[in-house]
Amino acid sequence: MCSSDLASVEVLRLAMTARVEAAVPGPDGKIAAALITGERGAISEDDTDAYRDSGLAHVLSISGVHLALAGLGIFWALRALLALSPYLALTQPIKKWAALAALGGASFYLLISGGGSPAIRSYLMLSAMLVGVLADRPALSMRAVAMAALAILAFEPDDIVNPSFQMSFAAVVGLIALAEWHARRPRTDAATDRRGWRLLRWGRRTVFMMLAASLVATFMTTPFAIYHFDRAAAYSLLANLLAEPVVAFVIMPSAALAVVLMPLGL
Repeated sequence: MCSSDLASVEVLRLAMTARVEAAVPGPDGKIAAALITGERGAISEDDTDAYRDSGLAHVLSISGVHLALAGLGIFWALRALLALSPYLALTQPIKKWAALAALGGASFYLLISGGGSPAIRSYLMLSAMLVGVLADRPALSMRAVAMAALAILAFEPDDIVNPSFQMSFAAVVGLIALAEWHARRPRTDAATDRRGWRLLRWGRRTVFMMLAASLVATFMTTPFAIYHFDRAAAYSLLANLLAEPVVAFVIMPSAALAVVLMPLGL
């Protein structure tokens, strides 16, 4: 992008930040703006320390969670919408269409977030996943993580000693290992299972995976936090268990809807 394009993007970022802070006054507006545009400078030290001490500082930094929700939210919504048409669902590659739209949405989010290092790393990993969908390859795999790491280190080799790089890739490696382990587990035949039991099994499996994901992410990143910062968030596991569902299913979808409605003056 040329300098004039970058300047236009920065003007858009600042306008969106001001719009969010005007709609949500006070400290909450500063945090809401950080989630959408990555502008964290206005957040008070007390709020920043509270997030850091609770192990939720990653929520304020545009990174894997935000880009995954932005990109994969578009992927899921568009694919579900296209699947309402039997003709499209049976004759057209709607999964690939949704992957292309998700890649475009994630690219736009990367631009308005300021393009920080964690966001770029997360974008490359998400792109590797979506390109895997386009190429009919497994979307979540260690190969995709390795490709993203190699792409980053090819341009920024000094990132390998960056704590953000180490912690983000450690968490992703742990979570993908968990997903691969879960995919290999034997499943109960749903056809012979009663509906009530299926719902119970689904709920139990969902709760178990949420607990396991938080535990694995905490376990993988804590050694790096202790080494680089001489501190470990004692409440990280509990805080993430309580906060992540709200971030994933309420806050970020609402933020995405707000961005879509902004040009309409809503």
